[in-house]
Amino acid sequence: MMKTAAEAKIDFLLNAAPANQILTRLYPFITHLLLSETEAATMSGRERDEVHKETWKEVTQDFLGRVAKNVVITLGAQGAYSAREGEYGHIPAFTVKVVDCTGAGDTFTGAYATEYLRQKRQGRWDIRAAVIYACKAAALTITKIGAQEGIPWMDEIQDFHGPADAPSRSFSEGSILGTPLER
Repeated sequence: MMKTAAEAKIDFLLNAAPANQILTRLYPFITHLLLSETEAATMSGRERDEVHKETWKEVTQDFLGRVAKNVVITLGAQGAYSAREGEYGHIPAFTVKVVDCTGAGDTFTGAYATEYLRQKRQGRWDIRAAVIYACKAAALTITKIGAQEGIPWMDEIQDFHGPADAPSRSFSEGSILGTPLER
């Protein structure tokens, strides 16, 4: 499926849940790889406790080295860590009152994909903005009971400016924001 999508010039987002090993030759067909810390450990051949703040960059570099184009590790209450060639960064989670975590990961993935497609239509790609948007959506999701009831509307995500640990200061190392899309 990944190869067929690539041959048809269709971007492929893989949310690796549940984690399974992927053949190395398939990574170049992955436009976006989204994984939790546990999935990142499993798929990179590490123990779960080997994926932490000091190793996030190394883990994402491992997947980029396999030629995945964009990699995001979701970190629950710690936010998310994203990477693409020459651009790495941690986006802290937004602080909200947690009611129910059901659906937060799925909401994150859907919001990330939506933001990617919105930006693609505009001819640009800013992974940091997409991850912030997805973190906002996931934060809003956990403030309500139930997966369906918790999924926020687009205007709710755009209007949400809840407290966060200064996302803008956490992105670094050659970050080029709002760069044109590359294929």
